[in-house]
Amino acid sequence: MLFAVGVFLGCVAGLVAAMTLGVAGRSVTNRQAVPMIVSLLALVVGGVALVESTRSRGHDAPAGLPVVSTAPATTSTTSVPSTAPEDAVAAGLVRVPNVLRLPEATALSLVRKAGLVTNVDSIALANVPAGYVMSQSPLPESTAPPGTTVNLQVSARA
Repeated sequence: MLFAVGVFLGCVAGLVAAMTLGVAGRSVTNRQAVPMIVSLLALVVGGVALVESTRSRGHDAPAGLPVVSTAPATTSTTSVPSTAPEDAVAAGLVRVPNVLRLPEATALSLVRKAGLVTNVDSIALANVPAGYVMSQSPLPESTAPPGTTVNLQVSARA
């Protein structure tokens, strides 16, 4: 919402600047500079609005990028929902548990309890504690046939 308001205000500011420069620009010999100035002003205001829009949502990183915490995950476990939607149950599907940011042993246990198979890959990163799940596929809370392989990427010491 703030981004749209920022773009609108940028356009209005650009038009005001263009009209001001157009009136005062009679003595300016290079009239081709006016559209460039207006465009740059609109881009700056739009960029500021985008940054403020991202901050207002509580994000420190640009939208869409994963945020990796360096704090160890809590020891509480994510429980697999006991009931799945009727259509998934009728089709014989199981829900993939969310094991992101959990210790590897806990994640393996939850995936196996759901009737799924695991495949673990280790990735060495200096800023992530070793032994925690960083990503999973299929996505958490999706449904899959029993016996489907869940690929986990677990952090390792760099």
